[in-house]
Amino acid sequence: ILDMGAGPGFSTLPWKRLYPDAEVHGIDVSAPMVRYAHARAEDMGVAIHFSQQDAAQTDFPDGYFDLVTSCLLTHENPVPQIRKMFAESHRLLASGGIMFIDGAHPPADNHEDEFFTTWFNYNANEPFAVGLRKLDLEEAFATAGFPADAYFTSGAREALYLRGMAGKAKRKAASAGYRGTTKA
Repeated sequence: ILDMGAGPGFSTLPWKRLYPDAEVHGIDVSAPMVRYAHARAEDMGVAIHFSQQDAAQTDFPDGYFDLVTSCLLTHENPVPQIRKMFAESHRLLASGGIMFIDGAHPPADNHEDEFFTTWFNYNANEPFAVGLRKLDLEEAFATAGFPADAYFTSGAREALYLRGMAGKAKRKAASAGYRGTTKA
């Protein structure tokens, strides 16, 4: 399991707890954050491998992971970098592996919401969130190499959705929550 943009490990540790026999890695571009995440996990008695790496270009071998995930990473990056992260995820996944992300918010349903959301993103220091909201995720996943029919969404942030890792994920309409795709 690879957690991209792991930060202090808040999204990484639950994976190890959920799958105690899994080899879990967390990466982040910030060296101090990686040191803190490692110390925190060690203090909590959880064995996770943390390393300083760019999610768009890692040093892991092809097909090494069954799951590549990120929590609130995509909205912190410009669209070209997001596309590189998706391509890197595709490279890293074993056949049948799953990539999913949290933090991919779709465009607003109306002009008033779009105005407010865009204003908020720029004024709350989230300038890349606007590009992410306008990015066609299905197209971006397909361009990265994932099958066009493999895109899925949870519709909400719910831990039960992790059941999708065990088999076929169902495609559901949603306005927020986890988004992901599977590698053929």
